[in-house]
Amino acid sequence: MKVTVLLENDLEREDLMNAHGISFYIETEEKKILFDFGPDDSFRKNSEKLGIDLKEVDLAVLSHGHKDHGGGLSEFLHYNKKAKVYIQEEAFLPHYSKRENGEMNPLGLEEHLIRHPQVVLLQGDHVISEKLQLLSVVDRKDMLPPGNETLYMEKAGKILPDDFHHEQHLVVKEGEKTILFSGCGHQGILNILRTSEEKMHCNIDAVFGGFHIKKPSKVHPDPFYVEHLARKLSEKEAKYYTCHCTGRKMYGKLQETLKTDIDYVRTGRVVEL
Repeated sequence: MKVTVLLENDLEREDLMNAHGISFYIETEEKKILFDFGPDDSFRKNSEKLGIDLKEVDLAVLSHGHKDHGGGLSEFLHYNKKAKVYIQEEAFLPHYSKRENGEMNPLGLEEHLIRHPQVVLLQGDHVISEKLQLLSVVDRKDMLPPGNETLYMEKAGKILPDDFHHEQHLVVKEGEKTILFSGCGHQGILNILRTSEEKMHCNIDAVFGGFHIKKPSKVHPDPFYVEHLARKLSEKEAKYYTCHCTGRKMYGKLQETLKTDIDYVRTGRVVEL
């Protein structure tokens, strides 16, 4: 399996474009997969410089309904006319982040895309194939990211704290390895890992994605959240390829404990597993 970071906040190669978001291009023995689209068309422009033809993508996955992951969805659908795009139905609800002044900043998707013929709307877990599964229903009992408290959604005419039922994670099995792809881990990366291993009946060998700890909340009661997270992640046997909403500073704190078991992947990075 080969994973190419089409887009991330930072750059591995100066000839590429970076932006606040994620887009992973995944090549397995059987499929070419796009996981997330970033906030705009940067992922597609980068793909051309990286020698990747997005018209050949077989299927795509949107991790959740925030613009930094799905803002480029319309660009992909305009460019690729064959791939199904798997999205949780509630990803198309209006979503917001609450600023310090109390203003609600919209960060949702283009709502009209819900009717696009390539979009496959889901409600919960979904089996794409024997080797590809989407997990959305997560038992959230351990260390939810503190930054979640600033995120909201609009449902039944009311602005409510985001419940992240629109978040999903891709599990890819190839050979003896099982790889987990998660956008921001709003449901808690430990919860996502544990639920994935329980449902897949195997250990996760590698994890790609952000942990949503770039800006830990000032009002969170646990000032040692990141240190606790690092210790619990170290109890697993997985290799972590993190990025985006983990942030370089918090990555450094995780690395103090995880050492070589964690790596930060930037735009243009290629990982072969």
